[in-house]
Amino acid sequence: MISKEFVVGSNADIDIHVQSGRVEIRPGSAGVVKVDVDTENIGFIVEQRGDQIYISTKQNGGWSSRNSAYVVVELPNDSDANVASASARIEIDAPVRDLDAKTASGDIYVASARGATIKTASGDIRIGEAEADVKVSSASGDVSLDKAGGKVAFSSASGDLFIGNCDGAINASTASGDVEIQRFSGRQLNVKSMSGDVEIGVPAGTRLDLDATLMSGELHLPESGGGSEPSSRQMAIRVKLVSGDLRIHRV
Repeated sequence: MISKEFVVGSNADIDIHVQSGRVEIRPGSAGVVKVDVDTENIGFIVEQRGDQIYISTKQNGGWSSRNSAYVVVELPNDSDANVASASARIEIDAPVRDLDAKTASGDIYVASARGATIKTASGDIRIGEAEADVKVSSASGDVSLDKAGGKVAFSSASGDLFIGNCDGAINASTASGDVEIQRFSGRQLNVKSMSGDVEIGVPAGTRLDLDATLMSGELHLPESGGGSEPSSRQMAIRVKLVSGDLRIHRV
């Protein structure tokens, strides 16, 4: 068992490399980073490099052990976080500034981040809120984003994408995954899919510039509102589907 406490400045960040197991990042006190590691790997590294806390099972550029580790970090709010893993589950409850996460098969949960870049092969991704841009690349894992304030870029082979509310532009590409956006209030939305269905909620009173190409799927549009007042907003939606359905409805 490793337990350490570090004093850091206002620009603190953590760099975590764990092959398997579990990583939890919890809200901590300002100016202090606490690290607890449960592992049998005697070569496990926990050290301070300026305002960065480096946590790793690897030495000399390679993984030093296949032993799993349970890492718990108490991190000051609005710190940067870099987390890389082969199969560890990653849970980030502390509100982070910028997140860079990579995993092969482990699930990732993020409560709140200013911006995030996440890559995974098959793990599922759940993000509560992101104030700025989010970029997610996944082979087959599902992605859920409750609230996005900036641009969202999503690419996947078969994973589904769910977005609760987005104020920025969206670019989504998937081979067979479904795309659901409950409320889109940005200016530009682009979706490409081979066989996945697409559902988009658009605020009432929106002037919609729609460019939809469907090879064999069905198109469902909301009925005309019949109002005489001019639209308060305008957006462009570009959708290209091979066999999936496209449904756009008012919210």
